[in-house]
Amino acid sequence: GIIKKLTLDKTKFKQGEIVGNIKCFVNSYGIDEGDSNIQRPVQPLSDATLVNQLILNDHYLVIRIIKCENLPISSIDLNNVNINVWVKWDGIVNKTNTVSKTTSPFFYQNLYYPIRLVDKKELTNENLIRNILPVDLISKGEICFEVHNNNEIYSTILGIFELPFSDIFNYGTYDYRSLAQESAKSSSMYNDYKDNYEAISGGMNVSSDNYDDYYVRQYKTIVYKNTLELMYSKVHLKSLNKENIQTKRESTISVEAFVIPPLPSDLIFLKENRVQNSSAVYKSMSKRWEKDFGKFNDTYLQWFPKAIKDRSFPCVSRNDFDNNLYPLCSFITSINLPSQVSTPGI
Repeated sequence: GIIKKLTLDKTKFKQGEIVGNIKCFVNSYGIDEGDSNIQRPVQPLSDATLVNQLILNDHYLVIRIIKCENLPISSIDLNNVNINVWVKWDGIVNKTNTVSKTTSPFFYQNLYYPIRLVDKKELTNENLIRNILPVDLISKGEICFEVHNNNEIYSTILGIFELPFSDIFNYGTYDYRSLAQESAKSSSMYNDYKDNYEAISGGMNVSSDNYDDYYVRQYKTIVYKNTLELMYSKVHLKSLNKENIQTKRESTISVEAFVIPPLPSDLIFLKENRVQNSSAVYKSMSKRWEKDFGKFNDTYLQWFPKAIKDRSFPCVSRNDFDNNLYPLCSFITSINLPSQVSTPGI
C-alpha cells in the first residue's frame, strides 16, 4: 500500500509504496516498542461464568438461581418455550442456561459478580466499614432478576424482580457456602464444618496447589434465601390466553444470595421504610401540571401562532408492571458502561 509521512515542512514530505508484511502495534507517543504500555483501569469486558475463572482473594456476590414456577406463558405449544434468567448487578449481566418445554424450570446454577470497591481499606478500617462500605455497596444498584422466554426471533420478558443489596444482610441467616457446590464432602481440612471458620476481611493467600480446596472451601457467611414474586407487564398479561391456568397463579423465582469470602461481620445496613406508591398524589400533581401547562401553551401560541396547538407534555406515566403512576424523573437511572453480557455455559 501507499505510505505517506506527514509533516508541516514540505521539503520533508515523503511518499512511497510498501509491498510485504507490516508489523503494527499500538503505542503512546514517546514510548519505545520494548517498553511496557500501562493501560488505564477499565471495567472488565466480560464476567466469569465458571468457578475456575474467578480471581483468587477477591470478594464475589454469588447469586444461585434455583427455579421458577407458574410462568405466564401464552403459547400452548411448549416446544416454543425456552426459559432463562438474566441477573443484572453493578453493570454486569449474567445469564443462566436455557431450559426448554416447561413453565416451571429448574436451574440450580450459580452466577458470580466481583465486588469492586473504591478502596480495599473499606474491608479493614472500622470507620470505613461502618460509614463508607454500606454506601459503596448500595450505590451499585439493586439486583435485578429478569425471566426471559427466548425463541429464534425475539426474547419476551415474563417477569422482573429487583432485590436491594441490603436485604441480603438484613433478612439473611448464617450458613455454610462455597464458591463451587461440591458433590461430596472432602477430607480436606478446609471443608471441616466444625471449625466455624470465618474468613479474614482481606481474603486469603492460596497457592496453585490448593486451588480445589479454595473453590470448595466452606465459608460461614450470611445467606439470603427467598421465593420472590415476579412482576409482569399488564400488557403481556392481556395478550395471554385467559383460560391458561398459569395466568391465575403467582409467578415466582427461588434464589439464594451470599458473599464469598464473607464481608466484615460488623457491616450493618440500616433498614429503610418501604414507601408505598402514591399514585393518587402523582395523579393530582399531574392534573395541576396540565392545568398550568394549558395556560402556558395558550400564551405560547399567541407569540408563535404556527406552533403545534394541542401539545402534550405529561409529567407522569403508568408502569405496565405494577399499573401504578410514577413521575417521569423516577425512570431515569444511572447507566454503567460497558454492560457485560456473558454467554450461558462459557
